[in-house]
Parts: sequence; C-alpha cells; structure tokens
Amino acid sequence: MEWWAACLWGLTGSSAVEALDLYRAIQRVKGYPWRMPDEIPLGPYLVAIIIRNALGAGLAAGFGSSGQIAGPLGAIAVGIAAPKIVEQLLRQGMAHPNVHSVPSRIPNAGSMPPSASAVAEPTSSAALVERQEPAVEGEAGVI
Repeated sequence: MEWWAACLWGLTGSSAVEALDLYRAIQRVKGYPWRMPDEIPLGPYLVAIIIRNALGAGLAAGFGSSGQIAGPLGAIAVGIAAPKIVEQLLRQGMAHPNVHSVPSRIPNAGSMPPSASAVAEPTSSAALVERQEPAVEGEAGVI
C-alpha cells in the first residue's frame, strides 16, 4: 500500500474516533461541550483533535509504507488504535536509544543452505497418525 493512501485511511480511522467522541460529548451535555462552563474550551479541543488525527495518519503511513498493513481496513484500524500503539511501543521500550533497527531484507538470503532455514515444514495430522504405534488388543482404551 502506498504511504499516502495508508495515511488517508489512517486519518479516516482517527477521525471516526474523534467524531464518536464528539457525538458522546454532545449527548452528555445536551449541546456543544466547549460552550459549557465545566468542559474543555474550543481551542484546546481543536488542538487535541489535530494531534490525534496527525498521530493516526502518521502511524498508518509508517505502517503502510513498511508493508505492515496491506489494505484499507488495516490502515483504518491503525488510525483508530494510534494512541494505544504509541503507548505500547513506549512501554515495551521501543523508544530506548539502544534499540537498533532490524534490516528489512537479509542479504544473500537465497544462498543459505536448506538446513539453515528457520522455517519448519508443516506436519499434517495424517502424518502424525501414521507415526503412532498400532494398538494391541487387550490394552486399556482399545475396544
């Protein structure tokens, strides 16, 4: 997915969260929340919306351009979850200065011998059944 398309889909997801939040606030106070004395004023409210939407669009663009998401639904989900993603990345230490990025491609990966492959071949359930010892009559559990 192109970075700009992921960015727009991420913006859609983060905007949906903001729209739902505004809808709930309007229902709660029976009007615009920034017009009520105990609620957040319009200026800081708009700044919070801009920050949230920029975070959703930026993360979706980053995830999309790195191949972490393949389609619009994934980018929308990243936009919706953007604050939690950043929170978890910070909690897991991804912002630590000693963390090094991992290269996206392994050089000379095609020249590795088959024994060096890290991927195990899947075993079917039929192959597992064939390897079992035959049951002996008279054993417990054999009818």
